[in-house]
Amino acid sequence: MSRQRGFSLIELAVTLVVLAILVAMAGPSMSEFLRKNRVAATTNGLIQAANYARAEALRSGYPVTLCATADASAAKPACLASTSWGSNALVAVQTDGTLLQAFDVGAGNVALTAPLNTLVFNPNGSVSNLAAAGKFKVVPTGCHGTDARELGISRLGRINSKAVSCS
Repeated sequence: MSRQRGFSLIELAVTLVVLAILVAMAGPSMSEFLRKNRVAATTNGLIQAANYARAEALRSGYPVTLCATADASAAKPACLASTSWGSNALVAVQTDGTLLQAFDVGAGNVALTAPLNTLVFNPNGSVSNLAAAGKFKVVPTGCHGTDARELGISRLGRINSKAVSCS
């Protein structure tokens, strides 16, 4: 009698059930991973933009403004008046409005709010238009627990980041 090769229907069904259970367990973890990754990308983009603006002010000896804009491709982009920077591009501009650098920090499904609509870095590296430490908040859509991040910018232009609650 020859031996049969292959899988029986029962073996295939058991394998599919085990696979379905593994996928069901990995699904929520993957969405949480993506949400945290979007927050990290937006946070890192904002830190990069602020550090660039501060360094450029120190290097050039002129104030540099960091703000959100709807059109980063314009030669002289206009800063938005809103303190909800959203997923708009950030730009560093000189006092005459000349674009120095555009930053795309929007990772999608992330809200970025700020205490001001602009940050002005002085030639000594300090921030001139903050009465106290400015706190930017990065909150993902569907946030829960401490998925949000808060970026503090001191009047001296130093930046720190920490996890905060979503509310």
